[in-house]
Amino acid sequence: MNDLFERFKKKYEASTDMKVKKDKIIKGVLTVKVFDTNDKYLFWLHVVENNGIVEWY
Repeated sequence: MNDLFERFKKKYEASTDMKVKKDKIIKGVLTVKVFDTNDKYLFWLHVVENNGIVEWY
C-alpha cells in the first residue's frame, strides 16, 4: 500500500495545489486526507488500484 500511496500522492499533488497524507487501510482500501496549502484539512478520499490503474473516490 505504500507504493500505491506514493504513486497517488505524486499524481494528485502534481495536478492540484493540495497535499495528501496517508490515513488508514481498511479491507484493502487506502484512505487519504487532503489538505490545502495552509495545511487545513479539507476532505478524505478512498484510493484503490484496479488492473494497474489508480482510482480515487
